[in-house]
Formats: sequence, structure tokens, C-alpha cells
Amino acid sequence: MAEGVEAPSFAAALRELYEAAGGREVGYKKLISLGAKHGFVVRDDTISDWMRGQSVPSVEHEGYVLRVLVPELERLAAQRSPGHRPVSVDGWCSRLRAAQKRGRSRRGGRGPRVRADSPGRRYGHPAEVCQTILPRDFVGREKELDELAAFASQAPGRGPDYL
Repeated sequence: MAEGVEAPSFAAALRELYEAAGGREVGYKKLISLGAKHGFVVRDDTISDWMRGQSVPSVEHEGYVLRVLVPELERLAAQRSPGHRPVSVDGWCSRLRAAQKRGRSRRGGRGPRVRADSPGRRYGHPAEVCQTILPRDFVGREKELDELAAFASQAPGRGPDYL
């Protein structure tokens, strides 16, 4: 990809694929019933939201999108639109993950909680390993930071005088 040219958003790419496949001629109902044959439950307003960029398919809908929706639309687009350039399932997976990541990054909230007894550490999901949130200049300098913390927590007039 050329520098300065952004890849199309997931919604724009999905909408473009839908139009290349026939758009309204295909219809959401056909895509929903095809998903139901494969064990996926999805509503037409959900697909509409994906196409309009109102939402991004959640993890629970990834199987439907990558195993039913995209392959069917790619198949129809290949038959109907000779100029259509297909995108691999891996390419669609990458677009979906990027869109999900952008969606998560826009969420509000307080951020990770920091325990008082764990300076410089953050705790996210229980399965995650603690990650350091210290600036890069402080990484690997734990001994110096411990000395500084000890100095700062001493009562005035005690300990070595650095001034």
C-alpha cells in the first residue's frame, strides 16, 4: 500500500463487496438464511449496522462473517462483477480485527486499575500478565527507582542528605 493511503474501513469494504455481489438483489434475508443453515443466528439490522459502519461484528459473529457472509458475497461478486478483485479470508480477518481494535480503543472508562501496593504495574484481564507502565527511560532501573522511593518515603531529617 502506498504511504498516506489508508486501507478502506471494514464497513466500506463490506459495503463495496455487497454491491459487487448484487446489493439489494442478494438481500439480507438470503444472507441470514444461509447463516442459519450453518448454525449462525444474525439479524438483518445487525448486518445493516455493519454495512453502514454503525457497529463492527463482535467476536460471537466472527464465524458468520468469515465463514458465511464474506465467502458468499465473494462468490457472487466473482460471478456478477468481472472487475471485482477478491480479498482472501485472511485479508478479511485482518480488516475485521483492525476494526474491532479501533472500536475498543474508542470506549470510555477509567482505564486499568492500579493497586496501591504495586507501583508501576497495571492489571487488566485476570489471564493477562502484569505489564509495566513506566516510561521507557525507567525500564530496567528498578534498583534506582527503589532507592528513590525509599528516600522519598523517609521522614524529614533521616537518611542520607542528597541536597
